Formats: sequence, C-alpha cells, structure tokens
Amino acid sequence: MNTYDHFRRSLQAEFKRKAHPQVRALWADLEELEEATDGHTRTVALRQVHQRVYALEHAAHAVDAHELRAVSKLVLHTLGGVAHERLATHPELFATLEQTMTKLAGALYSIEAEMPVSERGYQSTHAVLVGSLPD
Repeated sequence: MNTYDHFRRSLQAEFKRKAHPQVRALWADLEELEEATDGHTRTVALRQVHQRVYALEHAAHAVDAHELRAVSKLVLHTLGGVAHERLATHPELFATLEQTMTKLAGALYSIEAEMPVSERGYQSTHAVLVGSLPD
C-alpha cells in the first residue's frame, strides 16, 4: 500500500468514527425539529440540522464519499425550500426526511463495507443508525 492509499484509508476510518455520532445527533435534531411548537425552537433546531449536514457533506467530500455527500445535499434540498412555519403543518416532509436519513445511514454503511475488517471494530452503521430510528 502506498502512502496515498494509507492516508486515504486513515481519513476514511477517522471519518467513519466521527460520522456515527454526527448522524445520530442529526436524527435527534430532526426529531426535535418535528416536535418544535414555537418559531424560536424551530429556528434553533433547523440551524443545528443545517450545521450538522454541512459538516457531514464537507467531510464526505474530503474522503471521496460521493454517495454520502449526495444524500447530505438531498437533506439540505428537502429543508431548503420550506419556510419555518410550513414545517409544523407538513408532516409528509418529515416522512421524506426519514427516508432520506435512512439513505444517509445506508451511504455511511457502504463506506464501512469498503473498509478492511481490521479498521472497523464497532457495530455496523446500519444496525446502529437504522436500528435506532425515532418512533
């Protein structure tokens, strides 16, 4: 393995370790957003969702995780055209976001599948993220 491949795998392994908690926190933020009843809480939750998704998207770009980056953009696109007030009155939006987040977990899982077994050492992404979906 050359230096570049070793560096890339090292970045991917670090990304994988850091992405797990980030995606779990994103699920929690989306749940908080769905349950928000006032404009201030909704604004704060929406801002947090955007920050987490941007961070994931940029980190995914750094490790050439194209599918994860594309799904991150889909989350932003889904939220992008929606006014804060409409979030409370459009429950179908959260069904779409749940499907998109499941795709995000699948994209993260696909990165894990590409990693050597010696670099994993933790529960699979699919089990951790999809298994802990909010009710």
